[in-house]
Amino acid sequence: MVENRFLELTFLPELGGRLHRAVIKSTGQNIFYQNPVIKPAPFGQRDWWLRVGGLEWVAPTEEHGYLEAFPWNLALETQRDGLVVRMTTVEQQRGFDVTATVWLRADEGRIATMLVTQNRTGSAQPLQMWMNAALAPAANRVGSATHFVVPDDQMIVHATEDRALPPPRARVGWTLHQNRDLSHPSAWNGYVGLFAARPTPFIGLYDPQADAGVAAVSSTGLAGAKVFAFSSNFDRRLFTNDGSDYAELWCGAQPTFWDDPPLDAGEQRVIAADWIPLQGLGDLATASDHGALACNVGQTGA
Repeated sequence: MVENRFLELTFLPELGGRLHRAVIKSTGQNIFYQNPVIKPAPFGQRDWWLRVGGLEWVAPTEEHGYLEAFPWNLALETQRDGLVVRMTTVEQQRGFDVTATVWLRADEGRIATMLVTQNRTGSAQPLQMWMNAALAPAANRVGSATHFVVPDDQMIVHATEDRALPPPRARVGWTLHQNRDLSHPSAWNGYVGLFAARPTPFIGLYDPQADAGVAAVSSTGLAGAKVFAFSSNFDRRLFTNDGSDYAELWCGAQPTFWDDPPLDAGEQRVIAADWIPLQGLGDLATASDHGALACNVGQTGA
C-alpha cells in the first residue's frame, strides 16, 4: 500500500500486478470495483477470466489478455515529489517483457499510469496493449443514473446481448441511437461493449446520484477507448456471489480489438493515462490533465 494526502493505493502483485484499490481519503470510497470473491468468469480469450476488480494490465491479445491471474514482480521507489510503483513480468505466449508503472505524486489527487512492452525476441510479434479499469462509483454498484462520457458522436459495437443494436463492427450514434441514450447502461438489455470511433482526449464514468466517478485522460500512445457494462437483467452470479456490479473503462494502444499491430524485434510500445477520481461535481462534462469539469444548468431568481 502507498498513499499521499489524497489517495491510498493498494496493489496485488500476486494477481496480475493490478492496482486493486484506490481509496479517496476524504470520503473513504474505493473508486474501483472490488469483488468479494475470486472465481473464473466465462469471458476473454481462454473462456475464463478472473474479475477481481481494480485496474488491470492487458497484453498481448485482445479482451483481457493472459496476465491478470499471474504474479508480477513489484518494486517501490521514493522520489522527491512522490512515490513510484513499478511491476514487471515476462509474458509467456510471445516472449514480451511487460512493465506497468504507477506514479502517486505528493500533491496530486490523480493516478498516473504507464504500460510498456518490450520485444526481446528475434522477430516481430503481434501485440495489443490495454489498461482496463473496473469501476463501481455507487458503493460497489453501478447505479441507475450512472453513465459513460465519451467525447465522440459515434461508437463501434464490439459485442452485445442487446438485440436492438447492430452486430459487431457496426457503428451507432453516440450518445443517441434510435432515440435511446446509450451512455446509460440502465437503457441496455444485457451486456454491451463499445469502442470510440476515433481517439479521444478522455473517457469517463459518473453517477450523479452517488456524485462520484472517474475520468481517464489520454497521454502517450493512446489510440483506442472502450466502454463496457451490464444491464440490470444480466446474471451477476457469473462473476460474483453478492450481486455487486461494475462498469469498465479501457484505454489502448490500438483503436479496437480487431487491430493487432506487430511490435518489431528489439522495439518497445508505450501507453500512458491519468486516472482522476471525481466527487462532488454533480456530473461530468469534460476532463483534461488539468482536471475535470461539470456543466450544471440552474435557475436564478429575480
